[in-house]
Amino acid sequence: MNAITQVFDAFMDMLSALDLYATPIIGAMPPHNGIAAQITTGATDTTYLDKGIEIGLSIVLNGKHESQQTVCDTLNLIHQSLTQTKQYPKNNDFQIVDIRTDSFPNYIGREDNEYLYGSAFRIRAFIKQKGITTNG
Repeated sequence: MNAITQVFDAFMDMLSALDLYATPIIGAMPPHNGIAAQITTGATDTTYLDKGIEIGLSIVLNGKHESQQTVCDTLNLIHQSLTQTKQYPKNNDFQIVDIRTDSFPNYIGREDNEYLYGSAFRIRAFIKQKGITTNG
């Protein structure tokens, strides 16, 4: 599994560890009374001499619930919890350095008598060097 996928999986594991009204799924639109997260964009922010890289990964987080208060409070809880975490996941391939809010939870609309809220995160992660070695 590539390191970027591992970073996103670690983010999803962090979401799942929270006491939420639904188990988060991968995708742009949440199901009935659900929560969904999806990578939207990303880029290399820095390349180091050893060819390790620091990336920025943008993630959209959407929630849908029949109670507007529940979905709004839950997404705000997620943002507060993940951005104030002091120790982020890491392994031999990556290390999450920081998670910040790019867009606080905001009302998008109603769908099937449920309130839809959206928000966005930016993950900074260090990806360890795994490039091709050449002779010569």
